[in-house]
Amino acid sequence: MILQALYDYYKCKSDQLVPFGMDRIGLSFIIIIDGDGKVVRIENTQEDNVAKNFIVAKSNGRTGTKKVPNMFWDNLEYTLGYNKKEVNFSKIQQDINDGVVLDDKAIKEKETIESDIQKTKEKKDIH
Repeated sequence: MILQALYDYYKCKSDQLVPFGMDRIGLSFIIIIDGDGKVVRIENTQEDNVAKNFIVAKSNGRTGTKKVPNMFWDNLEYTLGYNKKEVNFSKIQQDINDGVVLDDKAIKEKETIESDIQKTKEKKDIH
């Protein structure tokens, strides 16, 4: 009887429940990428300054100094390099409209990584 009641309750609430290993998170922006991983656009999901909820893979629960990304989602500070204390959504929206999605530090890091990859490829071609 109790199991049947629990089963029935679960069925009634199933549209509100989050699957195992997932979580319901408010995401202010969604980055749309193409098949090659290039940014196509960034969508603002906020209505009245409230982020829309999405079901995503559960957070890795960052602790310590090692930065571990979440699977397919993360916060603005980690993803786009915005300082959490200085987040200004109108500035972010303007950056999006202007096509800016990375700050100067992130762009330099990206260029360094791309340069290192190119050097590694060239070394392999030599040997």
